[in-house]
Parts: sequence; structure tokens; C-alpha cells
Amino acid sequence: MSALRPWMCKALTDKVWLLLRDANINTVIDFVVRDREEIARTCCIAYKDVVSIGRVLMAQFSTFPLTGLQLYTNIMSSHAILSTGIASLDELLDGGLYAGELCELAGEAASGKTQVCMRCAVTVATVHAQNTMYIDTCGSFAGQNTLQHLPGAHTQEKTTFNGPFFVLLFGEMVEETLSKINCVKVHDIYTLLSALDDVSSSLKTRTGGQHGNVKLIVVDCVAAIFSPILGGQQMDSLALIEHLGRQLKSMAADCSVACLITNNLTSGVEGECQPCLGKVWAHVPHTRVLMGRDSCSDTSRKFTVVKSVRVKTPVTVLAEMNPEYPAG
Repeated sequence: MSALRPWMCKALTDKVWLLLRDANINTVIDFVVRDREEIARTCCIAYKDVVSIGRVLMAQFSTFPLTGLQLYTNIMSSHAILSTGIASLDELLDGGLYAGELCELAGEAASGKTQVCMRCAVTVATVHAQNTMYIDTCGSFAGQNTLQHLPGAHTQEKTTFNGPFFVLLFGEMVEETLSKINCVKVHDIYTLLSALDDVSSSLKTRTGGQHGNVKLIVVDCVAAIFSPILGGQQMDSLALIEHLGRQLKSMAADCSVACLITNNLTSGVEGECQPCLGKVWAHVPHTRVLMGRDSCSDTSRKFTVVKSVRVKTPVTVLAEMNPEYPAG
């Protein structure tokens, strides 16, 4: 706790400060816990000055009281658990994607990472009625593929694509869902950081617009951004990785959004596969999930949690994926 200093308030003069120090009242806590009348009597200080000092110290160093209802309302309005749309993956993640946290999905090329991201974005739009900021770094996002994850998409007639218009039996659902998914295509780290700044500013100032009500931010894929600048004479690449990690974590915490990031796998020590970007990036995600194909089925994927703040690791589940959608 802060130490008492002369002139912290008008009544706390040099003389009063010395009298308090002689009585072994050296910090704000020492002053607050002592009875006001006792301080006035033992230190020979006017009672009204003691009360005045106490009021100023309480105003400067105490927190504002909140009721239980206010705390509950704040938590419910700022925190959420978003479903991924895959029941077994939700169970593996202890409910889904948590607001305020980063979840990394790492897997080999064409293992289905983009498919999972699109499923999450559609689920957030249809189930939670919230917006998603989808940052596409490798050109894998496509509206017609997103529609395959809509509820009832495989029980209706096939979707047809005719120029910029979709002819669908459930067109209203399609229009409403796609309006809640804002896709931004980026090809370098600086454009990515600029896009994240725009979203963060909109959420903090609550200006709404295309970034209003954003609860999920997807970055697919983070390795594609850094691959051209890693190694060689590009000495600032590690600093940019650190900067991106700090920006994502601070935005997730400050704006109460969930972040889903995909990453590629590379060969590590003794031939074991490990996520790209190495140890510089390893501390960034709160949860890391490895995704791979199942040797017994072409339509199922294996998810393994190797890092988590709430579940025991490692733990693995199998999940059925949409067979009509190309893996990404």
C-alpha cells in the first residue's frame, strides 16, 4: 500500500505527517484501519483534520463498491462460451471457444482447418446471433463453401452458384448468416495488424458498423503471413511475431472476444511434428489443438489438446466432418 506523504491532501501538512509517523502510522492502510478518535487523541491532531484526511485517502485508494447483481451482469455481458458447431470438439474444449482467450488449431495442409473455422463462424452467426471477423491469409475462404455448414444444408436441394447470386430454398437464413461474417483478405503482416486495429477500435468505442457485435475473430492461417519473412536477413520477423501475439491477446481480453487461429505443422526435433513459428509463438495461445486425419476414415478428423488452461492434456477425440466440403 502507498506510504503517507506530506500534502497528499490539504490537511496532511508536514507537521501532521511527522506526528503520524511518530505514532507508527506510515501507510494508507495504517491510517485507514485505526480509529479516527484514537488517531486524534494519540497524535494531538484536530479530529476534523483526521476525518478530512481519511475521506481523501478513501476516495483516492479505495475501489467503488459493486453489488452482486452488477458483477453478474458485467460477467454475462462480457464473457461467453461459443460453440464450434462440432459437439465432440466442444466437449474437448470444455464447452467451446472462450471469450478473452486464444485457441490455436494446428494441422498439416488440407487437414480441414479451414472447414473447422467456417463451421465456427456459421455457428456463431446462427446459434449465438453474433458477428465474426474472418481474416483470410491464404485465399481459402469462399461463400459457397460456408453455406455447406448451415443447419439443414444437406437436407435441402443442392446449392447453385450463378454469378454473384445464390439460388437457395433457405435464402433468408443464408443472407442473415453471411451478413454476420465479415471476411478480410490479407497478404502481409502489416495489413493484418491494421485490420486488427480497426476491429479493436470499433469494439472499444462501440461505434458498431461492420465490426459491431463481433464475438469471434478468426485468423486463417497465421503461418502463411510469416513464411515469406522468416529467416535470412529479416531480423524483425521475430519482433513482428511477438507484436501480433500481444495484440491478439490484449484484444481478446480487453474486448471480450474469442480468437481462433490456425497454424501449420512442421518437422521438429527427432522428426516429430510441431506447430510453426517455434518457441516465440508457443506462449501465445491459451489452448492449442492439433488436428489430423483419421487413418480409419476419410471423413473424420482427430483433435488432440496439447495445451490448455482448464483441461488435462493430452486428450484426443474423433469428429465427423462434412464429406461434401473440400478440406482446407
